[in-house]
Amino acid sequence: MKIYILMPTYNDSSTIVYSLDSILSQSYKNYEIIIVDDGSTDDTKKVINNYKKKYDKDNKIKYIYQKTRINLML
Repeated sequence: MKIYILMPTYNDSSTIVYSLDSILSQSYKNYEIIIVDDGSTDDTKKVINNYKKKYDKDNKIKYIYQKTRINLML
């Protein structure tokens, strides 16, 4: 059975690697990580892309960036 791990993130460049390391260190290997970045303005995208290049040989990490939409109701 394949497990899908959804990771929402926003300006998480300083800590997201710890979460990814934890997932990749698990013994169960039939998974896919889907990271949804809600418009980060820090280096989150760069950190994730560097991590993917270095550690994601099986292409198990998917990265989705979306701009934050703010709707204010007055």
